[in-house]
Amino acid sequence: MHAFLAFLVSHHSGKVLPEIGHATGDAINGYYFAGERDISDIKRDPEEFAGLVARRLRKNYIITDEKTARQTGRC
Repeated sequence: MHAFLAFLVSHHSGKVLPEIGHATGDAINGYYFAGERDISDIKRDPEEFAGLVARRLRKNYIITDEKTARQTGRC
């Protein structure tokens, strides 16, 4: 899931940076290890996970504009 998500973010942002992989990995770790969650939780509420990924990407200055942030999830 990590590699696929990082690939999608790279394609969407038009950037190929190692920080994209780090940000998506941090989001996945934060999601799964913040509580007892699994893939079914992402299926049940994808907006929550997308928002976490978008916040990590903004924190690392990968996604900086509001339009892109809105497309990738709540910020």
